[in-house]
Amino acid sequence: MHQVESRLVGRRRGKRLWGDTPPDHAIMTDQRFRLRERLCRRGEFARVYAARRFASDQLLVVHVIDNDLAWSRLGLSVGKRVGGAVQRNRIRRRIREAFRKNKDALPIGLDIVCVAKPGPEPAEVALAESLRALVVRAARRRSPLGPERKPESELQPERKPCARRPHRPIRSPDGNRPE
Repeated sequence: MHQVESRLVGRRRGKRLWGDTPPDHAIMTDQRFRLRERLCRRGEFARVYAARRFASDQLLVVHVIDNDLAWSRLGLSVGKRVGGAVQRNRIRRRIREAFRKNKDALPIGLDIVCVAKPGPEPAEVALAESLRALVVRAARRRSPLGPERKPESELQPERKPCARRPHRPIRSPDGNRPE
């Protein structure tokens, strides 16, 4: 019984056998789309959009920003203009599959957000070629904000006193103004 419990602790509970980066032999053969390779939070998407580095064609708009990781991460945005729920989910699956199969051909260390454009449903091969070309093209572009400037969403605004209402005079408890 103790041997079974010790085996369950390792792989099934999410413990890694290596640190943040897998060994070289695992990078070559691993084509899984892991949880760490996904953008899920709203703030992560906002950071990518705020960088304003993108490229587009008739199928996709690809936004990118550098991350400080040893792998790239993918986020998807497929709006209602693309079609019904079934069609949107099919396009999401195809883009994820294109990313999963072409991870080795894509630049490392990017957060990527793919926005699907409305139109006829593209083939998986066309999506894969489009994704590969657009990510490379967007990664080459410099951010219009420049390397030393941060996006406005990351800057802390200066705290100013509220100037909307003029200061009201203090009233005494009986309701009259003091003289």
